Formats: sequence, C-alpha cells, structure tokens
Amino acid sequence: MVKEFGPLRVLDGVGFDVARGQTVAIVGRSGSGKSTLLRCIAGLETVQGGRIEVCGHEVGRPGSAARAQLRRDVGMVFQSYNLFPHLTVERNITLALTLVKKSPGEAQRRRAADVLRLVGLTDKLMSYPEQLSGGQQQRVAIARSLALQPQVMLFDEVTSALDPELTAEVLGVMEDLARRGMTMISVTHEMGFARRVADLVVFMHQGKVWETGPTAELFANPRTAEFKQFVGSELLGRQLRRRGDRQAFDLVLFDQARHQARLLGLLDEVREIARAFGMRACCSPDRLLHGGELAVEDFQFRDASRGPSAGPAAARPATSSLSSMNLLKAPSRPLIGIRVAFLMLFSSHSP
Repeated sequence: MVKEFGPLRVLDGVGFDVARGQTVAIVGRSGSGKSTLLRCIAGLETVQGGRIEVCGHEVGRPGSAARAQLRRDVGMVFQSYNLFPHLTVERNITLALTLVKKSPGEAQRRRAADVLRLVGLTDKLMSYPEQLSGGQQQRVAIARSLALQPQVMLFDEVTSALDPELTAEVLGVMEDLARRGMTMISVTHEMGFARRVADLVVFMHQGKVWETGPTAELFANPRTAEFKQFVGSELLGRQLRRRGDRQAFDLVLFDQARHQARLLGLLDEVREIARAFGMRACCSPDRLLHGGELAVEDFQFRDASRGPSAGPAAARPATSSLSSMNLLKAPSRPLIGIRVAFLMLFSSHSP
C-alpha cells in the first residue's frame, strides 16, 4: 500500500496480514506513518497504490453502502476522546446506534448499558464528559465504538494523553477485549502492553514495515539496528511517576540476549538525563568495571551550578516530560538487563 500527501510519500509499500482474533501492536517513532496507516484501514484516508481488505470487503469502494458496511465492521478510538460535551455518556454511545444502525430507542439504551459494563463504567450512564476523568472519557470512547459490534477495533495511541494510573485503566480494558477474542490493531508506545498482549508486532520506520513477527520472538531477537535502538530508547524514556514530594525515574534498558553488558555506556545515558535537570551524575569507574547490577547508591547527583567541589545539591524543579526535552537517545551499544532507579528530592526552598 502507498499513501502520499502531495510529493511526500508517507506509506511506502506497507503490507501485512491480521488473522481474526489477533492483537497487533504497531510501534515506531513519531512520523513513521503509524497513525496514517490506521486512518487508511478505517477508510478515513484514500491510498494512491495497493489495496486494503477488511472482513472480506475492500476499503475505499465507492458508494454509501460500502462506507456504511466499513463503519459497522471497523471501530476506531483516537488519541483525543471526541465525546460530545453537551450529551450524556448514554447519548454519546446511542447516537452512533441511531445514525449507523437505526436501532430502536430501548435497544439502544440496553446496548449502551452492556458496553459500559464491559469497560467498568455502569455508574456513569447519565454523567457528562466534564464529570469524568481522562481515563474514564477514553473508556467511554471505547464503549461507543464497541456499541456498533465491530469485527475489528483500531486504537491510535489512546493512552498518550493519560497519566500512568489512567493509562493502566484503559490498557486493562484493551487487555480484556483481547482475551475476549476481539481483533485489534493498536498503535502504541506502551512496550509492556505490546509484550503482554500482542500476538504480532509491526515495527514501522520511514514509512515502511521495517520488521514484523511474533511478539516474543521479535523482542528477544531484533533483526535490525533500528528496532534495537527504538526499543532501547522507548524503555529508557519511561514517563515520570510522582510520589508525594519525590520524582522517580525508572530507567529500564532492553535485555539483549548474548551481548555483554557495557556499563560505561549506561553512565553516559544517566549523565545526559541528569544534565537536563541541572545536575551532575558521578559514579566510580571501579564500580562500573566491577560489573553486576547498578543501584541508586552507586550514583551521586550534585547541582551542576556549584562546580565539582560542591556538596550534595538541594532539589530543584524538574520538567514534566523527558521526551519533550529531546535528550533521550537510544543506547549506541548493546546493554543487558540493567535497571537503574534514582530519586531526586524536591524542596520549595532555595539552597
């Protein structure tokens, strides 16, 4: 399949098969064409080459009947919730049933109650979107798509705007759908979810399917340098988790079997992250060369503005997102099973 926007070729010869009941995770860096691919599958974008077939029907066939069939077969959940703010949860769900399936009112209300039960929101039937958390709104969006009883569900980075706790709520619903046998294609940066739930992983790079295969096999034995680097950078860039007055940074580097650990490479990564927060990270070379698993006690973090001789620094405010700082680079050398966690204490007083 080929998709172009003017002279820009966004999808270049993309192709793969999804069996009924499979869960597929599409992963890759921003701009690799993942969301555009989903929109093409859903019939929201036209393609300039190739063909897409969903549930025995070719996507893009002319005519309103073909479009209506596609809407019944394919449900899509976007990054934004796209709920109508002036309608209740029930009406947000039944509106699609009215427009697409022309169901009678009582059948619509029963269906709305059924799908809300699936996503754990039966008590929110008459609530308005503004009364719900972000995770609850996203679960309503999932329920709205399920109400049409689609054969395939598409998820486009549905947890990207959620904090870790709300992300867990939404991923829990998706895992339950997978257990129920729903065919799902999910664009995601949640590598843990992909490992646990996906039957097949598709890694996209530069508008192409760079690697694809069974999940366990692909993560254990990446075949290309691009996928190795991608997995390493994704795991290194875990989102910050707030716990009271502390910020925890969880750095988990991809376990690449059959490679020797290069701990000095890890130190470079830790120094780079610390530098983003105006801190200096120090670690004894003897400790690094000794090998084994590093612990927080092996690092010292000092205020960079105080110079090398300064004592331990008082805490300073941190940025809310590592990824936005553009400082996390994929490890350039293979690293094996190293877990480093360090805590930076914050104080409202200046040093």
